[in-house]
Amino acid sequence: MSTSSSSTLEGIDADSASVLLNLIVGAGAGLLFWLLFEILRPLIPRIYYHRWFLSKYEDTVDWNGDRILCHDLPGRGVFGWIYPTYLASLRGFEETHSVDAVMFLRFLRSQAFMFVVLSLGTAVLLMPVYATGPNKNLPPDNPQYVTGINIVSIANLEPADNRLWATLIAEFFSALIVYYYTYVDYKAYVRLRRRYKTKCIPSNFSVVLTEIPEGSRNEKAITQYFDAISPGCVAEVQKVLNCGHAQAKIGKYMKEVKAVEIAEYKRENNKKIGPEGPTEKVKNKETGKKETVLSIPYHRGNCVKLERKILQEQEERDPAVMRTTLSAIVLFKSSVTCSVIQQLTIWKTTSTWRIEPGIDAGAVNWRKLYVSYKSRAPITVIGNIVIILITVFWGLVIVAIQALGNLENLANVPAFSFLNGVVDTWSPLLLAFVQGVLPPFILILLLRLIPFTMRQIILRQKIYSLARVECKLRNYYYVFLIFSNFIYVVISGTILQQLDVILANPSLLVQQLAIGIPQQAVFMMNYVLLNALFGYPLLVLDPGRVITRWIIFAFGGGKTERGLRFADRMFANFFFFKFYALSMLFTLLGTVYTTMTPLINVFTALYFIIGYFCCKFKIMYTSYHQYNPLKGYWQYGGIMHEGCFTGLLAAMLIHQVSMVIVFGIYQAAAQAIIEAVFIAMTAYYIGFVKNKYADLSQNGSLVEIIGSKETKDVQDSFFSKYTHPGLQPPAPGGPMINKVPLYKEAIKQCSFWGRKEARMFPSAAADAIAKQIGLEGAEMEEDKKLKGE
Repeated sequence: MSTSSSSTLEGIDADSASVLLNLIVGAGAGLLFWLLFEILRPLIPRIYYHRWFLSKYEDTVDWNGDRILCHDLPGRGVFGWIYPTYLASLRGFEETHSVDAVMFLRFLRSQAFMFVVLSLGTAVLLMPVYATGPNKNLPPDNPQYVTGINIVSIANLEPADNRLWATLIAEFFSALIVYYYTYVDYKAYVRLRRRYKTKCIPSNFSVVLTEIPEGSRNEKAITQYFDAISPGCVAEVQKVLNCGHAQAKIGKYMKEVKAVEIAEYKRENNKKIGPEGPTEKVKNKETGKKETVLSIPYHRGNCVKLERKILQEQEERDPAVMRTTLSAIVLFKSSVTCSVIQQLTIWKTTSTWRIEPGIDAGAVNWRKLYVSYKSRAPITVIGNIVIILITVFWGLVIVAIQALGNLENLANVPAFSFLNGVVDTWSPLLLAFVQGVLPPFILILLLRLIPFTMRQIILRQKIYSLARVECKLRNYYYVFLIFSNFIYVVISGTILQQLDVILANPSLLVQQLAIGIPQQAVFMMNYVLLNALFGYPLLVLDPGRVITRWIIFAFGGGKTERGLRFADRMFANFFFFKFYALSMLFTLLGTVYTTMTPLINVFTALYFIIGYFCCKFKIMYTSYHQYNPLKGYWQYGGIMHEGCFTGLLAAMLIHQVSMVIVFGIYQAAAQAIIEAVFIAMTAYYIGFVKNKYADLSQNGSLVEIIGSKETKDVQDSFFSKYTHPGLQPPAPGGPMINKVPLYKEAIKQCSFWGRKEARMFPSAAADAIAKQIGLEGAEMEEDKKLKGE
């Protein structure tokens, strides 16, 4: 945004007006979303308390095979969820949720504290100093003239101003604050990872073995391979077979099971259908003609046939059908032995075999274990090229968005003089809205398309762990956000603002780009503010999930218990990669401008405070981390925070490099040199922390594993965890219909779609909901019959 005052709103300069409008629009939209959420929260409990319902299913377990845990439901009063969310201690989240949840929420909380401290520090030290700058007293037609919120920014200082020493002191102060909070978080991460590595869970007893030589792809050879290190250490070898054919049959089998369930539902709920059930037309393979058959016997017969074929194929394991791959999963008898083997460097130096740490069974990316690392390079290169092209193309999108935010400046360029006829007819309010509110709002909406696209690209690369896929996706998305929301914004915004100057003298391009870093602070503030006030309420409301669920039911889905659970699960994942990357971006924006425009610290602190409460509520009640249809739920084990630490310090380096440039522009050579020393200090700090803690965070402490009270011997239940989905027996073929009706009033009050959906609540959940709304009486007659009363 420009620092000029050519556009005013009731005497307010353009930049201040845009921030004020974003505050009003963001707060208004956010309040609307909050009110909608408070209305829908008791009406659609299966969305907003999804985790609570999962905790009532006896057949639904987490990655350790334990029943899913959930906090008590909050009150139904308006904003009654805030206080229970605040009271919930993160100490218990490690057991009730995951290490991932603990570290992400700790990260949000520490960033909130960090920017609150930075807000107070810069408000006391910098803002009064900047406010005394001389540029606010210049004539309004002077290019260096500032007004409004820019008075308390570095833009109010003149070159070689002694006040820049205050900026340097604030730089040192902000660096220490960033070091402190990142160090505290990283130590907590290492502590949790060490404790995680001592737990008696399958991933701490297993390794993934890849690139196995052709002559050694059998249990005996693999066992002998590890016996050379520790005789008798192997408990089981799970060869990874290419079971795609069996998996396809299991998919057909499940399709038939669902058809039986739907037919059973129609028989029990449609009075027009007789006791034998519905009918349908199918093609007779012998005659080629369609004939009418009873749906239930027909699909049950198909289930029996497919089940027989699947079991036979799994028992025979014909090498022509289930091909042996170059990978295996090895389960050890002791977690101590497993830890030692994982840390041996011999695997990385002299062996052609590749040893990778064990992962959650649900996080195994089975198909990527079929291919060799030789085929990985071209797929990875192609994927990276596509992502680079998307990032480059996104620059055009940012140029268009920035052009919208600089209509007045463009109108001063002869080539775009036609815009004068448009801009002059607009009211100051409309102009401030179009230039100040719309650009960040459009950017927020368009960015929602990128994570899904990148995810599809990275999934096609050879990454055997879905957790590692998410980590890589977080890194790529963060780099993309740095380009799209910082570099492109600075470049395009500066060029568009100073286009007439650059066209008159192209040699000033580099200088204008350097000057443009502080000039884009207002756009960054607007973007942070809108995300805080608009983005997080939208996240909690989750309209996409609500609409998707409505579509599923509108088109006849969700009629059976399985279908209902599928509707519940749609978009219920909490994508840590996305929220880590976005939060790291806002840390970067706040850090870069923390001393240039101190007011941004207030908005960034607001972003993380609201984000902490919203994400904590989502994790506690609405979402359930990651879900793999083949293997159920899984977790990262906290590894997502490793890259977060690096990303935050990269943001600090970007800030310090930017400040060297800014000090150079302001002819403050001494400050620029000292700032360069700060860059070296940050680089040293990164190396110090990594050298001290990296190995511990990756492998844990062997001494702690040996001395842990946790069981160090492999459990019998672990042997089935890493069975390939194509080798698992098909699920029982009976229908999954909950025939226990609910209370009539509970049905009306607890379901957005009425009785059709609410009838399928689990009875225990219905009891709790009915009790909560004061309807424990008046059971339906059918309830009493089913209870034998």
